[in-house]
Amino acid sequence: MKSRLITLLLALATAGCSTMSTVLAPNTPITPQSGKPVPAERIYQRELTVPSPGRTAKVSFLRDAGFLGGGCTHKILVDGQIVFAIRSGEYQTLHLAPGRYLFGLEIERGICPEFSSSHSLVLSDGAEDTYRILIPPLYNPLMGSIALPGSPRVERIGASTEGKVPGESYYAPLGNFVLPLDRGNIRIQDNNDARSGIVSVLDDMGNNHGITYAGLPANAEAVLSDPAKRDPAYRGFVHDYVLPTYFRPISAQSKIVHEEFLSSGLDRAFFAVAVIPEASSAMDAKTGKRWDSVRALLVFYNNKFMYMLHSEINTVFDPVSATSLTNKDLEAARKKMQRMRASIRFQ
Repeated sequence: MKSRLITLLLALATAGCSTMSTVLAPNTPITPQSGKPVPAERIYQRELTVPSPGRTAKVSFLRDAGFLGGGCTHKILVDGQIVFAIRSGEYQTLHLAPGRYLFGLEIERGICPEFSSSHSLVLSDGAEDTYRILIPPLYNPLMGSIALPGSPRVERIGASTEGKVPGESYYAPLGNFVLPLDRGNIRIQDNNDARSGIVSVLDDMGNNHGITYAGLPANAEAVLSDPAKRDPAYRGFVHDYVLPTYFRPISAQSKIVHEEFLSSGLDRAFFAVAVIPEASSAMDAKTGKRWDSVRALLVFYNNKFMYMLHSEINTVFDPVSATSLTNKDLEAARKKMQRMRASIRFQ
């Protein structure tokens, strides 16, 4: 059985390092305290790594630790010039003068596929920005719980939205859906690459809803039309992709506390409830700690994309207990997710 899985892995891994011969766990985000600094021999413009008069802005780069893409060295460029090369589990801070910069990441062809990306940023006096370099698993329903390495992604922590927000709707950057927005004091956070992404809409009352999405291979529809393969794929999307990639980097104690399948045929979906400790946008006034986030999840397939809707059910006006959800809580959450699904315009 193991040899069959490895054969499938090698056959379907169209992105990431070709040297991988075992099933690998997702990488883990680091902090300057848990990571290692880039060694001196891979720093090519050392003057930018130390404070100096006039260089009053700081930009830090932290690369996830782990084996996915671990054999690839990523070159970091500033305005087209290589400043340092970063490897798995390392970090580096640059000290720059205020102004506009073009940051780039490059991988030269070798044992890893050639890759490049760039991001423009204006730094103000005293600004501090942080970029996380990650290699997300490329989920494939043909492989159930197998994690494949996708292309590197550079996320600016606290970045503003990349999707379009004209009027009262959010238009996904990949053009695959339109999400209606409520009026009020909301914040939109999103990140995406060429085939996947996530968007969250939140406020200070604990409300948080949004969509995680991933483009699937061309033959996915044929696979997902088979109920025997579809249901494990839906469940695996939560347990083997979303949970380790998006929830556990926030809190290692994140877990699924309820799950079930809903409906049948084209309306078939996987419903679950996740608890993410101290991840709510609402704060406890007495302790100063964030509430636990209790999120209803709904996973389904639509037109070449796997989707997971999420919506917070532990809010200031409608609190629930993360440790003792009632049947009434679950029924309200099911209806909420089904209404949300019906409100989205998929394209």
